[in-house]
Amino acid sequence: MKKLALKPPVPLRPNSKILDIGSGNNPLDIATHLLDLIPDSDRERGGQIEIPKDKIFSEGSIEKIPFADQFFDFVHAAHVLEHADSIPNAISEMMRVAPAGYIETPQAVSEMGVLNVDGSKGWHFHRWLVWGFKDQKMLYLKAKDAVSDESTCRCRWSQDFKRIMAIAPYQNIDAHLPYSARMTQLNWVKTIRFEIWASDQIGKTEGLRCNCMFAAFAERVTDYFRDIFQIRRRMRLKKAYPEIHSIFMSWEATWPK
Repeated sequence: MKKLALKPPVPLRPNSKILDIGSGNNPLDIATHLLDLIPDSDRERGGQIEIPKDKIFSEGSIEKIPFADQFFDFVHAAHVLEHADSIPNAISEMMRVAPAGYIETPQAVSEMGVLNVDGSKGWHFHRWLVWGFKDQKMLYLKAKDAVSDESTCRCRWSQDFKRIMAIAPYQNIDAHLPYSARMTQLNWVKTIRFEIWASDQIGKTEGLRCNCMFAAFAERVTDYFRDIFQIRRRMRLKKAYPEIHSIFMSWEATWPK
């Protein structure tokens, strides 16, 4: 069973009620309650659903959570928000049933970089690109079907990402990145701040940083390159893809500290 990827933003007691939304085949170990929309189908998850005997399971959607207001102490939603039909409804429901929680999605750039055999990008059942920055404590989202190469961004980080994709498939690079660089993660308390972008909206550059999905990826990679405990992983990346390693090094040198 999966564990929390980040320390909870609020203290959890032994008797806390914890909801894991979209628990699927890998439920949260500390969850008391599990919620899944499609228990009889594995088409949008990595394997057969798992329901441990010590947890209470309910069938339902993140957009209509079948519990009373503030029923839970903490709500966990990993790899489910990008599937939602309505982001406002999903976020409103999480805030309704709990005072705090954790949200995790794939990094938005992974949807732009992973190429399928039919030429499509990313996972066909994902509806949203999701990204964010640590200091802002919010999520940016853009409908996946509204994204084209012309509607992403024109900043330095976007152009560098195109260079990287010309060198190697994203799947190959992903294997050299730590979990934190491959995911969009948000701890929230009381309020989930978010912004949905229009189909033609692109990033806005302020100083050395943009607010697009590519800049968000650059921030995570920069943290990776500034982490002394990731030296061995970085050396493996340098050996496999020296040019990509150099691009990442240039990000670390220029990203604001």
